[in-house]
Amino acid sequence: MNITVERPGIEAPIQITLTRGEINVPNVPYAGLIGTNADIAYVNLSTFTQRAGRNVGNAIRKMKIENPQIQGIVLDLRGNGGGLLSEAVNLSNLFIGRDEIVVTTKGKMKEWDRSFKTRNASLDEELPLVVLINDRSASASEIVSGVIQDYDRGVLVGQRSYGKGLVQNTKDIGYNAKIKLTTAKYYIPSGRCIQSVEYENGEPVDIPDYKRAIFKTRNGRDVLDGGGVAPDVKLDRKDNDPIIQSLVQNNLIFDFVTEYANSITIPDTVIDLQFDDYSAFLTFIADKSVQYETQTEKLMDNLSDAAKEEGYDINSQLSELERQIKTKQMAIIKAKEDVIIDLIEKELAGRYFYQEGKVRIGLRNDAEVQEAIKLLKNQEAYQNILNN
Repeated sequence: MNITVERPGIEAPIQITLTRGEINVPNVPYAGLIGTNADIAYVNLSTFTQRAGRNVGNAIRKMKIENPQIQGIVLDLRGNGGGLLSEAVNLSNLFIGRDEIVVTTKGKMKEWDRSFKTRNASLDEELPLVVLINDRSASASEIVSGVIQDYDRGVLVGQRSYGKGLVQNTKDIGYNAKIKLTTAKYYIPSGRCIQSVEYENGEPVDIPDYKRAIFKTRNGRDVLDGGGVAPDVKLDRKDNDPIIQSLVQNNLIFDFVTEYANSITIPDTVIDLQFDDYSAFLTFIADKSVQYETQTEKLMDNLSDAAKEEGYDINSQLSELERQIKTKQMAIIKAKEDVIIDLIEKELAGRYFYQEGKVRIGLRNDAEVQEAIKLLKNQEAYQNILNN
């Protein structure tokens, strides 16, 4: 198939011939040694597709053979939306022994009640383990992280996970259509359910701890149900500021990188990639043709419309308020330089060095990975978390 595309920075249209073929996207985009002494094994798993457990296991096994000095493992499940339940079992089996319950499904109909156990000897039950999660770690990611927490096999670091613990099946309803039905829920070894129980605008809402049932890990630690898996070490996401989220959601980072990439020479390796022209980004954002809207500005638009309908003339006041908001926004954007530079570098790396490059460039300034390394190096603090 032939297509014609237009690309920013190139005047003439580009002719491209597409050939159909099977695309294999690696579910382990990067695995390697991290830390100042290169003695921590890091594995990033992006999705629970086929062979996910085996691929993670092979990566860890290879690093252990080539580097006997390894002192700990970091398993990165941030942004991993899940996938195959069987691979969640296989991945859990790398760190816990044979014949341990990983997950149980319970529904209104008894025939949907099942338990899934590990079936093989583990790869490693001794090395200290940190699992990174965030609010986009869901389903199979939550099963694995919950299993690690419930058996006190490792420490979870990051933010509370998404909270998707439903078993869903499809049923034919004729006319080449299907309906998806929720038939059961997932329960992890402590007996808790990871499914969130309250939503707002399609997103899970954090439930106060006092409203959630208490369960126990193998060591007797309290863990809660009713809303994903809570980390043992909670860290705030640097990019969770509403202004930064607005820049991302309105494709401002993407559009800037598209324009910026046409003016630079991309290095041969991702390690040499570095963005050091933040003033160019500020100029781009200040351009009147660049549009991004925060929740505050949306509410102001609603206020303007309501005032107009009710006959109030407050245009001058709203204009002044809008000017002040824009000034404050620019101040925040300037103050968040390190966070935005990190996002820009990841976008650049993803385009030219793909998933592996995006992960590797992110490790350079990753506060959560640094916290994981720090914890693995401090065995007293690590053990205190697992035993208290």
